[in-house]
Amino acid sequence: MYEWILLVVVALVASSIAGVVGFGAGVAVLPLVAIIFGAEQAVPIVAVALIIGNASRAAFSFRDIDWRAALAYGLPSVALSVVGSAVFLSISPKTATVAIALAILLMLPARRMLQRANKPVRLTHLPIVGGVLGFVSGATGASGPLAAPFLIGYGLVKAAYVGTDAVAALATHAAKTATYAAGGAVDSRTLAVGASLGGVMIVGAFIGRRLIDRLPAERFITVVEIALAAIAIYMLASAVL
Repeated sequence: MYEWILLVVVALVASSIAGVVGFGAGVAVLPLVAIIFGAEQAVPIVAVALIIGNASRAAFSFRDIDWRAALAYGLPSVALSVVGSAVFLSISPKTATVAIALAILLMLPARRMLQRANKPVRLTHLPIVGGVLGFVSGATGASGPLAAPFLIGYGLVKAAYVGTDAVAALATHAAKTATYAAGGAVDSRTLAVGASLGGVMIVGAFIGRRLIDRLPAERFITVVEIALAAIAIYMLASAVL
């Protein structure tokens, strides 16, 4: 009972933050879901929850979605997420966690270097980013923080960033869940728990959407980068300790 209460609180707080910074809900709840339900069920459960959570974030920011960027990033992400999902059980969770965390920490200064060099991320770069991160998402359960430096580097901020990322993530998590289901990793319990968490995430997405309009663009980017660094450090600590 206490574990469920903690899970609901974490999901609500994480999805509220995700409604502002565009990521973090999956990464935050994944370790706790793994503790309660086991590692093998955790990734499919979170994938189901994130379908609902990202659908709500996309709906709340629908008018601001950059559809060209969403398609350029999202379609390759969907395709490669299926491949990543197929090899999900063969990857060491610890190794994957460390790799993602290090990648986040390396991408933060890389984005600023690109910005200073006046070499922004272009639309033609997004399919490559989407394909790579789609594979990572399918194989490890979550890769949302990795997309942030590229989508912000492309010029998406605030609701445009949150909505565009959400619609691409929605399609990616749907493809992942279908692949997990085909492999026998999704049952009625997985769907029930995932849907319950997804319902909590709808409330969090609504709260986040109300907050995002009050945040100046430059401060928004700073908040995203701080949140990225914090999540990366947390992931490293959880993998090493």
